[in-house]
Amino acid sequence: MGDTKIPHVPTAVIFDFGIGDFRVRPDLKMGYQACLNASRKVAEGSIGVGTGATVGKLFGMERAMKGGVGTSSIQGPKGIIVGALVVVNAFGDVFDPVSNQILAGARISRKSARLADSSKWMKRGVARKQFGAVTPSDANALNTTLAWLPPTPILQKKSCIRSHRLPTPV
Repeated sequence: MGDTKIPHVPTAVIFDFGIGDFRVRPDLKMGYQACLNASRKVAEGSIGVGTGATVGKLFGMERAMKGGVGTSSIQGPKGIIVGALVVVNAFGDVFDPVSNQILAGARISRKSARLADSSKWMKRGVARKQFGAVTPSDANALNTTLAWLPPTPILQKKSCIRSHRLPTPV
C-alpha cells in the first residue's frame, strides 16, 4: 500500500484500502454532489461507502467476494419505524437468517463461484496467517462493519446514550 496519510471520521469509515487506488479520496465536490443526489431511495450494493467492501476473507482476498451497503426497515406498533443502513466489509461470510444459507463469502477456489463456508473451515482449524496488528502489506486483512439504526420517534438523551452503548463488533 505504500506510505500515505489516511483521513477518516472515527466510526464512520471502513478499512477498504486494498481495493482500487487507496490514494483516491472523496473531496468537497463529491460531497456536494452527494447532497444534490440525496433522495428517499437509497442506493445499495457496491456503491458509495460500500464501494471497497469485501466479505469472506478467510483464504485471502483472492477468494473473497464483494460486500457493500444495504438498507431495510420495519414498522412496529403505533407507526414507529426503525430502519437500518449497514455497510458489510466483514472477515466472515454473510448468512440469510431465515434460510441459514450463505449469501456471500469465501469461495472454494479463486475461479469458483461456489462458497466454502468459512465457519466450517475455521472449526477444522483453518485460520488466517495474520490476525491482530496488520502491516501495510496486508491491508486487505482489515475488516469493518458499520450499522446505523435511526428510529422515527424522538429519543431522550438517556435513550441515545443507552443505544450507543449496545454491543459493538470486536
